[in-house]
Amino acid sequence: MYIRTLIDGISWIPDVDPNVAKNTKELFFTLGIVDFYKMVAQADPQIVDQVSPFDSHRLQRAFNVISSTNKSIFEWRKHKMPSILNSTNAQVQKLLIHLPRDQIYQRCDARFLAMLDRGALDEVGLMMSRYPLNAPIFKAIGAKQIAEYLWGEATWEQMIENATKETRHYAKRQLTWFRSKFDDFVRVDQFGQSLQQDYSLIY
Repeated sequence: MYIRTLIDGISWIPDVDPNVAKNTKELFFTLGIVDFYKMVAQADPQIVDQVSPFDSHRLQRAFNVISSTNKSIFEWRKHKMPSILNSTNAQVQKLLIHLPRDQIYQRCDARFLAMLDRGALDEVGLMMSRYPLNAPIFKAIGAKQIAEYLWGEATWEQMIENATKETRHYAKRQLTWFRSKFDDFVRVDQFGQSLQQDYSLIY
């Protein structure tokens, strides 16, 4: 999302009235997500094709915007401010670095092991003492698996296997997303010893 914003620009959406945001949150917890979704869909029918009925954050955001501005968030998004890249005279070459999948997976595995070495168990333990396990913070890759280990629901080996598998799945989704969203980028499949050497290959 941040890369696309840098390239394509960002939509300007007015600030939400704090009282509206407070009221939206109260409605959400009072109605429950199913009835809240129905209410939002009635106020902004574009929600139906754009947002999952179970995406509480985006549903509340959409309802906040239409309640504050009388205009759908999707209408606001159609009008974008100039991107940083297009508003300068700099010549920009867009490259998509694509490493071999086995190398990416090795890095995924190493990433989780490094998290463990740097105190991830203590961090997740602290999170568990403050938040319920269904809190959004546990959607972070590795957090749920570590919590299951700390609760005694998984062995050390199972925790590592499940977390690295989830990390790999996320990386795979990223690769698919990059290929579909950045088709105007020059794809660099193999990087050599220096960026300058490889960059010269595209001209």
